[in-house]
Amino acid sequence: MPNQDRSELRKEAFEALFEQNRSAVFAYFLAHLGNREDAKDQTQETFSRVWSRIDDVIALEPERRNYWIFGVAKNVVGDFRRRATVRAKAAEKLNKEAEQADAVCLTEAAQHRMDLAEVDEAIAHLPEARRLILTMSVIGGMNSAEIGEIMGRPAGTVRSELSEARRQLREMLEARISL
Repeated sequence: MPNQDRSELRKEAFEALFEQNRSAVFAYFLAHLGNREDAKDQTQETFSRVWSRIDDVIALEPERRNYWIFGVAKNVVGDFRRRATVRAKAAEKLNKEAEQADAVCLTEAAQHRMDLAEVDEAIAHLPEARRLILTMSVIGGMNSAEIGEIMGRPAGTVRSELSEARRQLREMLEARISL
């Protein structure tokens, strides 16, 4: 029974401290943080800390208890601001990294478009028959026999023309790169 009495005394002391100080503690946080939700959360954090040290608080003289609670509240504000600063710095860093990644992606996309434009231009300079064979092979996914059937040419001739088209295309692109 003595443990139950002690537990009940602790609970009653905490409830009395909470009722006496909750409005003032909330106002303290609202003044420091300027946000009702943050003030509510930090008031809860303060009284959670009070509860975890209730035996120490009860041991204090009654007139010192309020000062102790506001000392805890002051520490909670400091902790909140430090966490907010760390979160803000982390968010800033992440935003910068995201912007840099976006810039790299945009640069890579622009380079890719330029590369594709160069390939398109080089393909446009191939003789029409080779351009047709290359396109049917690469884009159409057709083999030399299928292309030969459509064009009325032997498959071996189509393979030879395809090889020549690729060689010419490679030479044209290499010439642009070396410029």
